[in-house]
Amino acid sequence: VFCFLNSWRSTVITGLTLPISVISAFIVMYFLNMTINSLTLMALSLAIGLLIDDAIVVRENIVRHLERGEDHFTAAANGTSEIGLAVLATSMSIIAVFVPVAFMQGVVGRFFFQFGLTVAFAVLVSLFVSFTLDPMLSSRWHDPDIERKGRRSWWHRPLDGFNEWFERTADGYQRVIGWSLDHRKTIVAVAVAAFVGGLGIFTMLEGEFMTPMDQGEFIVKFKSAPGASIAETRGRLDEVLKGLTEFEEVRYTYASIGSGDADTVRDATVFVKLVPKDERARGLKDFVHDVRLRLQKVPGIVLSVLEDPDAMQKPLLVQVQGENIETLKQYAGQLKQELYKVPGIVDIEAAMEQDLPEYRLTVDRERAAASGLGSAAVANAVGLLVGGQAVTTYEDEEGEAVNVRVRLPGKLRGDVSQIGDLKIMVPGAQGPALVPLADLVSFSRATSPAEISRRDLLRQVTVDANLDKLPLGTAGQLAQKAGEALKLAPGYKLVVGGDTEIMMESFVYMAEALLLAIIFVYLILAAQFESFVDPLAIMLSLPLSVVGMAGTLLLTGDTINIMSLIGLIMLMGLVTKNAILLVDFTKVLRSEGHDRREALILAGRTRLRPIMMTTTAMIFGMLPLFFALGEGAEFRAPMARAVVGGLITSTLLTLIVVPVVYTILDDVSGWLMGRRGKRQAAAAVTAVVACAVLFGGAQPVLAQDAGKAATTLRRSAALAAGTRGGQVPTTQAVPGAAPATPGAVKVLTLEQALSLAAEQNRDVQKAIEYQKWVQGKYQEERAAALPQGGFNVTLMRQFDNSQSKLFADFMPPEAEGGGTNIGDIFGGRQEIRAGTLSVNQVVFTWGQVGAAIRAAKLGFDVADKQL
Repeated sequence: VFCFLNSWRSTVITGLTLPISVISAFIVMYFLNMTINSLTLMALSLAIGLLIDDAIVVRENIVRHLERGEDHFTAAANGTSEIGLAVLATSMSIIAVFVPVAFMQGVVGRFFFQFGLTVAFAVLVSLFVSFTLDPMLSSRWHDPDIERKGRRSWWHRPLDGFNEWFERTADGYQRVIGWSLDHRKTIVAVAVAAFVGGLGIFTMLEGEFMTPMDQGEFIVKFKSAPGASIAETRGRLDEVLKGLTEFEEVRYTYASIGSGDADTVRDATVFVKLVPKDERARGLKDFVHDVRLRLQKVPGIVLSVLEDPDAMQKPLLVQVQGENIETLKQYAGQLKQELYKVPGIVDIEAAMEQDLPEYRLTVDRERAAASGLGSAAVANAVGLLVGGQAVTTYEDEEGEAVNVRVRLPGKLRGDVSQIGDLKIMVPGAQGPALVPLADLVSFSRATSPAEISRRDLLRQVTVDANLDKLPLGTAGQLAQKAGEALKLAPGYKLVVGGDTEIMMESFVYMAEALLLAIIFVYLILAAQFESFVDPLAIMLSLPLSVVGMAGTLLLTGDTINIMSLIGLIMLMGLVTKNAILLVDFTKVLRSEGHDRREALILAGRTRLRPIMMTTTAMIFGMLPLFFALGEGAEFRAPMARAVVGGLITSTLLTLIVVPVVYTILDDVSGWLMGRRGKRQAAAAVTAVVACAVLFGGAQPVLAQDAGKAATTLRRSAALAAGTRGGQVPTTQAVPGAAPATPGAVKVLTLEQALSLAAEQNRDVQKAIEYQKWVQGKYQEERAAALPQGGFNVTLMRQFDNSQSKLFADFMPPEAEGGGTNIGDIFGGRQEIRAGTLSVNQVVFTWGQVGAAIRAAKLGFDVADKQL
């Protein structure tokens, strides 16, 4: 702002929008029970470039009116009213884009709910500030440098050179528009080629759910051999920790074995924390790759390295579904071998790949029944002896509760013969007796699956894997192709699940949000411009942003993920801004009498400065996200890169393509209107007749009043014609002059005489009042087509002590004097807060609103001509 307007006051006035909008956004966050988290903070940081757009456009237009010689109050009023429709359309377009984002379905919908609402509300506040505070400050805190008088200060002179360069650039752009209008086919061909090229680049990009974040931490998991003891697992863990300490980037590690369930003593987990990113020579992906290569040398373990420490499972899951477990295990083994052939798919594991060894106890039902025991009682007794049972807890030195579990010693649990010698209590006629367990059960060695999983009533075996520098979308496609190599029997199928399934589901929901955003933007523009054709020229800037978005993602090595798609949805609201400013001012100039070509060239020349200011502000506001500064910024960077790339190409192409497309659509519209000329003529006659009916009652009075006024004016003119120099002698008192003495003659000019005649003519005054009334009706009908907004906040407080009284009646007398009344827990003071924000926009009324506006405008023109 300071560079383009060369004014520190303009910078301050415009910049006030930012703190007001950001702080006001916390209001809606409070009433919607939002929290300050990474998404809401990302929304506010992203909105910095959005929030200042409206203020920039309004302030720039006010400065333009000041440069034309208007005073500060007039420039503030005229500049704001002239640009108001365009600013309203741009802000509503942005809001229309973020509302579908907030209400998407699925995981991504819950993920971006707070994000979308935070940005939408902040934009609404910035729109309000741009229409109220900015014009007020512009009218009262004016900038003396606007007049360009006197010697400029030293810090203004370099900016004067910049503005002179920009003026020359604007003159060159004006010539480019003229050339483009003369070569429309060439421009259209370039636009189509750019769009097709963007789609081609888009298809070259790989896809994934989210970009992995470099938080400086990751997880190493491994399984020791089936049936391994905790001592054996501890030995393997020591080797893993020794391998990790060989890397100087490792800051510290935290290791654990098992999780309390049966057989988890063979599972070990190591949390690894690295030094900060700026102290490492390699990123997390490269470091994890090297760690995996080193730990694969540890014998007797099945390794898994997870880049995301919060992940509950591996990113790639392929499920083989069917009925027979042995057949499923066979297919899973074949799929595992096929996946080993795919570069980038690592740490491949198959469920039920190794059955767990076990001792199987078979209860002799006859002996157990004779002893008065059932199978369940025997199983519970064995489970208590081997698995143990938590009987109490105690607090350790750090104050944490630890379970005390009672079970057999480890030596007895591992020896089946000694377990058979254990005695359990059985009821008897002479009292309880102890019977050896071997008399009731028989022992046998066997194996069994660690788990049996089902999905949709079908048994399944899951093959999961980690990814080494391979995007999730590409990995899912390669895994699907690998599964096609298996010849599955009827009744068996492959399903790609996990993060891949969530990614595809989220992409569908985001495509729906993108479609809704485009529809909402078109409907808002159609209502604002009262045309279904003009928005098409504006919406053309949407596909022009694809080439920049795809090209930037390709250059930066990013993928198509939920953040880059959010950036694409944002572009649908952002890139229309430039086209709205061009088309809106073109329509204003054409209504003032300029021809189409002249209006387009002048509109482009005039609106180039605000377009470049808003685009530059948006790009600079996203640079911190673009360069992924800070740990974990890789997650947010694709969104900023998609927006920046799309803004650059869309701005450059919009400035040239939109004027050309506007003329093409205008020609097509004129051709269609020409074919329906008879129908339009009939409609015009109907409108004239309707206006005659509406205003016909006032016609005789107006004609009579106008006739009397004309007679009076002609008499004054005749008197003026008979005097020298256009002066007329009169004895009438002139407003503002000293009272005339008897016989004195006052000399009036012709203009004063005509004004005096109009002021004292009662019929002319009636005509003026009628004209004001018709003008009010016209403004009222136009207001009916504008958006209607409202905000309602409700705070209800209530105090309920009925529960306290109820429980007090049942409490013992000794408890009434002290202690907590149970009813106080359920009663007491309650606060219920509710907030409602509504924006209503008339979209389609079958021509009713448009007809009313045209009728009121025609009535105003008739009254003006009669006056």
